[in-house]
Amino acid sequence: DRLAGGNVVHGGEAGGVRRMRVARVLAALLLALPGEGVHLVTPDDESARADAAAARGLLGPLRATVGALRAGMTPEQARAAYAADVTVGAYDHFGHHLLRGLRTLDGADRAHRPARAAVVCDTAHVLIANLNRLVVLVERVPTSTSRLHSAAVLAARLEDGRDYTVSADRLLPRFTAPGRDRLHEHFGVTDPGSVETLLQEKAVAEAVLARLVRRGEDYDVDDGRVVRLAAGGLPADVSFTGGLRQAIEVREDVPVTATDWAVAKTGVWSFFAGYRVVGGTAHGDFLMADHLAELFGLDVWDRRTPQEAGTERARSDEAADHLRTGRDLARWTALGSRHRAAFHRLRARLQDPAQLAPVVAELTGLPVTGDEQELREDLWFELDVAQGDYNVAEAYGQEAYWPDALDEHERILTAANDRIWADLRRELTAALGVAEPSAP
Repeated sequence: DRLAGGNVVHGGEAGGVRRMRVARVLAALLLALPGEGVHLVTPDDESARADAAAARGLLGPLRATVGALRAGMTPEQARAAYAADVTVGAYDHFGHHLLRGLRTLDGADRAHRPARAAVVCDTAHVLIANLNRLVVLVERVPTSTSRLHSAAVLAARLEDGRDYTVSADRLLPRFTAPGRDRLHEHFGVTDPGSVETLLQEKAVAEAVLARLVRRGEDYDVDDGRVVRLAAGGLPADVSFTGGLRQAIEVREDVPVTATDWAVAKTGVWSFFAGYRVVGGTAHGDFLMADHLAELFGLDVWDRRTPQEAGTERARSDEAADHLRTGRDLARWTALGSRHRAAFHRLRARLQDPAQLAPVVAELTGLPVTGDEQELREDLWFELDVAQGDYNVAEAYGQEAYWPDALDEHERILTAANDRIWADLRRELTAALGVAEPSAP
């Protein structure tokens, strides 16, 4: 009952690696009995291979099927793995398949199959270690060089302390009210609350940062390409995904490359929220029981002896600091996770052609007219654009307002989300041939 109920079982020396593996496989078998699938989620491919081999050995004689995910699988191979009673794979593989499935309109092209339950191998490495890490799908899109050059011109005129502030705790400069006014005047902004305005602000913030980082220390230019220097002072969380590289390229007057945009993403909270039952095993000196209970709502059965738990007790201050960081991350990602979940629910409904009419009625109050498949594809495209814009807005807010301005981040993110949905309704209404959108 403990195994099937989703408790975390910590064997320590009392259980050992082999016994915990058997416990996971038996839990997966029990959870697979309703026929709704079970995902056995591991930290990496090596542990997935070991758990898959054990599962086949134990479950094969019981005529339960086991599928294993691995890198480089074809969609057909992945679908076969997900069709099994128990599917074993690394967390990253499950996450990427989930995101690709949500972005695929035709159900026949989807590999990922939702499951009722997840059994986690090594909760510390799958859940705790991924608190501040997202599984992301990235697409390379052409860069708007005109916006970049205009942002660079404005960035050169802005003054530190008057128009923006810089802090070692933040990833991007934060604009003051006068600085934001100058930005709006420079770009001729008529709608300060629009997502387009937020994207312009992001471009200027990256252009300012591009002027603050130093060639030869933070980055270098190799054969016309900007490369980050590992030993530089650029904060570790600032990547070249999403516009900073291009801002530096404009400053260095080298060819501007295409931009990598995060078109879909998920984290451990939103990923595991998709299961009705979650359980697993943990081993090592750190069980992180408080993390698992508070951050993930898991009941913990701690079988360690006092001696086995000694390391965690000795480093209790470190564990407490880590938990405080986990709480902060949970707060900073909660709103974005809820907003993305709404997009994901709409995508899942649109994958069923029969849901088009109800979706259109809910969004616009109008009946479906014209070619239904064409309308479905148009709405799917607008969803792609909407989610891409939202992901950019969320990433910019986290980089500019972390760690002390969560309220401002949530205010901007809520406004962006509301505007994106309003734009989605307007585009859908126009596609139906109605001149004026109905009230939301």
